[in-house]
Amino acid sequence: MCRFVVDRNSYQGPSPTLNATPILTLQNQLCTPNLSWDFLALAEPDRWDEYFAAGDLPRAEGADFSVGYRRYGLSAHDFRKVPVDVWIELWTERALDPRDDKLLRAVDRTYLRPAATQEAAAAALGLPFSTYRRHLTQGMTRIVSVLWDQEVYGQDRAEVSTS
Repeated sequence: MCRFVVDRNSYQGPSPTLNATPILTLQNQLCTPNLSWDFLALAEPDRWDEYFAAGDLPRAEGADFSVGYRRYGLSAHDFRKVPVDVWIELWTERALDPRDDKLLRAVDRTYLRPAATQEAAAAALGLPFSTYRRHLTQGMTRIVSVLWDQEVYGQDRAEVSTS
């Protein structure tokens, strides 16, 4: 149960604390044998619904609660139904934006699994060189934009900007 996701300055707004939470949570999920459930309570639950539903951590119906003037929602995932390895595959599929596939393929053949030359990369992708260069430029711009949003606004904004 992740109960206290609170940054000193921004509470549960964009912050290094909020950015670190998914990483630490995933680390815990991967390292906990026989994990059956994961729960997360956050303020302003309506703003998190789409984000956590996409990650298969939907808001539990009837579990909202209030503390003082803040309303909280409880998100939950049952690892007995969808184990960690299957869950990670689901995240990966949902995180890849199909409209960017052609851009990501150009970046992949240039930097991750590079061809000998850019001309060879274009040929391997079955693209004219000018189209390949356009896809590569747009792909790099897209990656920089997502990373910049993540750095400045936090992961929740970066996730929204990729859809």
